[in-house]
Amino acid sequence: MPTPTPTGTSGTAGVVVLPPVVTDTSTLPPAVTGAAAHAGSGLLSVWVPVGCGGLTAAVLALWCFRALRRRRRGLPPPAHAIMRTGAAATASLLLAVVTVAAGVNVYAGYLPTLSSAARFITGDRSARVTNNNTTAAALAAAGSGGCGSGRDRGWQLHDTRLPADPGLRIARRQVIVATPPGYDSCHRDYPTLYVFPGSPGKANDWFETGHVTSVIDALVAQHLSPFYVVVAPDVNGGYLADSETLDAAGGSHVETWVTRDVVHAVELNYRVRKDRADRVLAGMSSGGFAAVNLLFRHQDEFSIGLGMEPYGDPGNVSDRLLAGDIGLLHANSPNYYVPYLPLHRRLAVYLDVGTGTGEVPALRNLAQEIAQRHEAVTFRLENGQKHSWTEATRGLPYALAFAAQHLDQPGLRATLPVSAFPTSHRTAQSLILSQDFGASRARHFHCVLLRRLAPLAAHPVTLPRYCLPRSPRPEQTPRPTVLPGRRSGGAPTPVGHASP
Repeated sequence: MPTPTPTGTSGTAGVVVLPPVVTDTSTLPPAVTGAAAHAGSGLLSVWVPVGCGGLTAAVLALWCFRALRRRRRGLPPPAHAIMRTGAAATASLLLAVVTVAAGVNVYAGYLPTLSSAARFITGDRSARVTNNNTTAAALAAAGSGGCGSGRDRGWQLHDTRLPADPGLRIARRQVIVATPPGYDSCHRDYPTLYVFPGSPGKANDWFETGHVTSVIDALVAQHLSPFYVVVAPDVNGGYLADSETLDAAGGSHVETWVTRDVVHAVELNYRVRKDRADRVLAGMSSGGFAAVNLLFRHQDEFSIGLGMEPYGDPGNVSDRLLAGDIGLLHANSPNYYVPYLPLHRRLAVYLDVGTGTGEVPALRNLAQEIAQRHEAVTFRLENGQKHSWTEATRGLPYALAFAAQHLDQPGLRATLPVSAFPTSHRTAQSLILSQDFGASRARHFHCVLLRRLAPLAAHPVTLPRYCLPRSPRPEQTPRPTVLPGRRSGGAPTPVGHASP
């Protein structure tokens, strides 16, 4: 599969490549980027709020002009003057609301077409593809031996409902599965792309707003990506809800539901490759956080994470979802655990963000931390874009091209030394002190994180000195403190002795 030719930071997007990135997706053919650059058309044109604002001003001007003219001529008030005034005020108010809503939509990029706006207003949450005109070039590029012929019907969306799982406190939820062109006529297995919306958001967002199927078509036509079976679970459980795809303390265990129930249901009912190397996670905003977080926490299930405008932690909702448990917060915050988490599988991470947000420094730091762990990572900037669906959609072709370059690389990671869990708390302290925490609390949080992540370690983990209890009495002989890791057999072997 050819690799796009890097040409530096030309056009509207700049790329910062951090070692050990193997490839650089800095440029893509116009046919690919054009499939995603929809900001200047439909409801996302700046002329929509401008036109609504002009109409509002025209209504107000006409009403004022007629009122002043009658007053200058000394005419009596017209019949039903109060009703006419009320109607004019109501129309102006409604037009003003529409103008503001149109402006917000241009900024956020959430409703690109009139049909999507109508579906949003009516509360229609069914699966729908905005553009299902799969090009003949995409079918030809993917087809072989009669696959991908003109008889195929394009992308097919299967709007399913997974049964409730009382053990996870998950009610019956929507899962949309999109099968690519050629799925019915080709007897091949496909890689899987799991996509997560932001919050507020719904399962259909990546099809209707993110144009994921059109982008995949364009990439396939240029031999830059395979077709995927695209899976969009309703991770939020409601349009205005926000789960951050976490196992909430005392609430819904969405993380387990996605990584266990959803994956099992998809692989049981669809022709997909049942290997971690062919499972890709992607999302925007809180969905981007979920893609990165689940990738690191479930290395045996997934190999690639694509984060569009992701956060490095669960944010303000963590107190509600994690019951204020600082250990759970750090165990679910990539910007905290990446330097410490044992990595026993090869991972590939793509981070994309607009330069118009304040998230650039934090994401650049996260990319550098991942690169220091010797994992493949690309950090891309979209010039002039803020935290919006427009930015996420423009970054999607680059993200999927990056994913295509890292598929089918299961490579079991070389055995890591115990130093994968550093005994120094300097990094943890520097992160926490930046939030005005004291050094003693930094040490405490570091110890909590080590204890919670120890079961994931490939080796036994020796706790640093400051994580041990108070000094023992003189007659006692201190013993090595060891937390067992995941070993292939036998009892955990102590690694070093902890100083009293």
